[in-house]
Amino acid sequence: MPRCRFVQPNTLRYDLSDGDWIELKRELTAGERWSIDAAGLRERDEGGYDRDLSARSVAIRLGWLVNWSFIDPAGNQTEPTALTLTALDLPTIGEIDEAIMAHVKAQRAEKNGPSRGSDTA
Repeated sequence: MPRCRFVQPNTLRYDLSDGDWIELKRELTAGERWSIDAAGLRERDEGGYDRDLSARSVAIRLGWLVNWSFIDPAGNQTEPTALTLTALDLPTIGEIDEAIMAHVKAQRAEKNGPSRGSDTA
């Protein structure tokens, strides 16, 4: 029987400091990955391309983020958007980045299965 090749909309929650959490997509779709790859890419008049690394950084984080527990100064729940993401403090961005990197690493390890070390006798 063939396998389903479509990404399922599953998420995982990662705990951050101070009781906060973020929720990440278990897996990106091809279209989400393409959007990240294209983020901030601009064609130059004289040929070639430039990349706005800030736009790419936001796209990577928003590509993975589904939800978070963050509140605004008035105590209202916020959602991950480019505006709210860029307003966060740097230590929080660091925590988000660490969670995303750990998540991607775990997903790769799961996909690749157990590592096959060299056989030594």
